Amino acid sequence: MWVNGPLVLAVAGVGVGAYLAVKPSTSSAAVATSTVDRGTVLATVSASGTVDSARDLGLNFTTGGKLTAIYVKAGQRVKAGQKLAKVDATTVNQSLTMAEASLGSAEANLAAAQEGETPTAKDAANAQAQESYAALQTAETSLTNTEKVTADGLISDQQQVTSSEDVIQEAQQTLATDESTLSTAESKLSEDEVTEEVDCEVTASPTPPPTTGSSPSSSPSPSSACPGAESAVTADETAVTNDQNTITAQQNTITNDTNSYKSTVDSYNTAVAQSTQTIDQAKASVTSAEKSYAATLAQDKENATPNPTTIAQDEAQVTSDDVTVEQDQADVNGTVLTAPFAGTVSSIADDIGEIVSGTGSSGSSGTGSSGSSGTGSSSSSSSSGSEGAATGASGVGTGAGGVGASSTATGFIVLTDVSDLLVQAEFDETDASSIHVGAAATVTVNATSAQLNGTVAEIDPTPTTSSSVVEYGVTLGLSGDTAGIRPGQSVSVSVITGEANNALYVPATAVTTTGTAVGSSGTVRVVNANGTQTTTTVVVGIQGTTDDQILSGLTQGQQVVTSTQTTTGTSGFPGGGGLFGRTGGGGLGGIGGGGRG
Repeated sequence: MWVNGPLVLAVAGVGVGAYLAVKPSTSSAAVATSTVDRGTVLATVSASGTVDSARDLGLNFTTGGKLTAIYVKAGQRVKAGQKLAKVDATTVNQSLTMAEASLGSAEANLAAAQEGETPTAKDAANAQAQESYAALQTAETSLTNTEKVTADGLISDQQQVTSSEDVIQEAQQTLATDESTLSTAESKLSEDEVTEEVDCEVTASPTPPPTTGSSPSSSPSPSSACPGAESAVTADETAVTNDQNTITAQQNTITNDTNSYKSTVDSYNTAVAQSTQTIDQAKASVTSAEKSYAATLAQDKENATPNPTTIAQDEAQVTSDDVTVEQDQADVNGTVLTAPFAGTVSSIADDIGEIVSGTGSSGSSGTGSSGSSGTGSSSSSSSSGSEGAATGASGVGTGAGGVGASSTATGFIVLTDVSDLLVQAEFDETDASSIHVGAAATVTVNATSAQLNGTVAEIDPTPTTSSSVVEYGVTLGLSGDTAGIRPGQSVSVSVITGEANNALYVPATAVTTTGTAVGSSGTVRVVNANGTQTTTTVVVGIQGTTDDQILSGLTQGQQVVTSTQTTTGTSGFPGGGGLFGRTGGGGLGGIGGGGRG
């Protein structure tokens, strides 16, 4: 385990400065003390490691297809973002175009749903509402006109019925008059017939003598009034016949008038029924127009109000289509392979015209000499760069080797960058448990003693075991001037596992504690002003490499005992367990790696 020599010497110097020798006689107890102070307390763990190339990456297309161009050749230096090769993108471009069209439609639907109605839809809705209102007004006007026409028609028909009734009454009155006349004529005829019978009765009268010498004789003869009586009877019979004919004619007239009346009544009733039906139809048209207008207004209101359900559905569709567009765009981008960093093309696996598979990821990292996987990533997006495409077999790697090809990194193109370095180190399982990604570290190059700042980038999830020692690989990134440092050089690594700034602290040898977690209890011996010692309980924070943070129990400026030894000389360091030995054991262990005895 590596020990920071200068740090040990510095600590030793502090110990010498803080050592108080109580001059004994021949055998006495010497007490080493230290002052409680404030400062920074660091806890570190250490290990050895090796410098490696940080980026030794196998690159693959994320979208497979027919290889149409290779722009580089093995051994060529490339810039970050430079095009390396491409495959046919026809199919994925078509998919992207369709996806973008679907997304545009979904976004338009969402915008319309959020607005409620587009201006065009609002204009159409207003026009429809106006049409519905106009239809309602037309129906109401039609109903009014129908009712008026029907009423006027019924009045005319009623007048015709009344007129027919009047005609019948007049004809009946005339018939009554004619019947009275007939009765009078018949009475007169009867009287005249009696008179005729009397006047025309034949009576015997003397017959004048015919000649001289003859004697007169008698013969029957009517009265002289008979002709008049007969004429009267004939006249009466004619009058009766005429009156009878008049009555018959009048009766026919009444019959005709009655039939006309009935026809007029039937027409009137038919007109009433038809008018009622026409009015009912007009009323139904008005009711229908009212409902249609009301429904149009309600629908317009509903359409004008954004619908949360529709908006949610449209938003979900937009999200889905957006994901599809992103995926399709990634597929399109994935048809072009670009350099994720500046480096050297180590190998090329395929030739133009061959079919390469898509991996959906950018590549596989090569491993360093320590066994930990190297870091690095790549991008599949296209970018501008030189495009001197290599064609055919010439200038194209075959995957069998190539310039500086990694033994573990694989891919269509393997790209190596020796300008970006990292450190691989192995820590035992106890120390590794206290290391976290992002922790600061100091890296010392063993060959030159140059020191660089480092940061823990990765901790292997699985350990390696050798001779029953369990270790975890840790990858550290370097910062600062790495000029002159080469892959493969050995280094010493010290990782900070705990830090407390402006902390109250005492030397670690002054504290007796069995716990290692922050908040553990411990004891120290405080040197009082009169030289006596008091055992004091303290709460320990960060237990650093040389000092321990004190959370409570002490105050700045107090003196504490760091060691008590028995000596036989008159001066010098205490004997026995050595300087800075913590109670119960053997002294300071290796910085960061060994712990304290």
